[in-house]
Amino acid sequence: MIYLLLALSPVIFYLRMFWGFFQQDEWLGYSQYILHKGQNFGELLAYFFTASIGHFTPFTIATVHGLFALLNLNYMSYVMLSLSLHLVTGILVFVLAKNLFKNSKQAALTVFLFGIFASSFQGTAWVIADLAGHLSGIFGLLAIIYTLKSNTFKTLLFLIISLLFKEITIGLFLLIPIMIYIFNLKMKIKPVLVVLVVYIFLRGLMAFAPNQVKDTTVFATQSMPKIIYNFVTVPFKSISQSIIPQGQIRWVSEILTKSLGEKIAGE
Repeated sequence: MIYLLLALSPVIFYLRMFWGFFQQDEWLGYSQYILHKGQNFGELLAYFFTASIGHFTPFTIATVHGLFALLNLNYMSYVMLSLSLHLVTGILVFVLAKNLFKNSKQAALTVFLFGIFASSFQGTAWVIADLAGHLSGIFGLLAIIYTLKSNTFKTLLFLIISLLFKEITIGLFLLIPIMIYIFNLKMKIKPVLVVLVVYIFLRGLMAFAPNQVKDTTVFATQSMPKIIYNFVTVPFKSISQSIIPQGQIRWVSEILTKSLGEKIAGE
């Protein structure tokens, strides 16, 4: 328990959230709540599960709608909820790390690093908008934990729930078979692949749905080479910016490229 408490200690840096405010996605979500709050149950279900080529997140939409109905614009309530979800995520990271390392100290260090990363703070401080990432992450972590327990049903159940909050855990369809092979788990890969095929098929059908969310995807604003470049380089950029502040990196880059001309330096 002492290791877990130490691991979660970075949450003290999150207390600045109490002096925060709603941002653009929160106001967009609230406007959607205003538009749909008078609808009956069937109409709400249709709204939650409207097809989308971009993000298909019916569970998140339903959760946000319910929270606005319950809490309205009480910012402090959302702060407490966001911090609570962050703590739950940290506890699950600790459980997963302990299962992998078989060592409480190493698990505690893992969670401590997770807690001080800038991405973790942004994913928590952006209240309401963070619900998709938090809830998808929580159920994704449960899917990984139950993979280690070779529980196929719970693994796939939690993975599907995670995907319906946000698609950030779709990479688990690749990670889970790798885990089964590396750890020699008594779990079949075939059910995982079947769920993946069904998920891709259903998401593909949404491109032909008569009613779709007007959503802009990354493909509309970036070329395929740029997307591939970002896919390869973003993990390394994330690590470097977690060690060296982004402002310092930019300052150094401006000095190094100053003599190259404005066009090249901008690139």
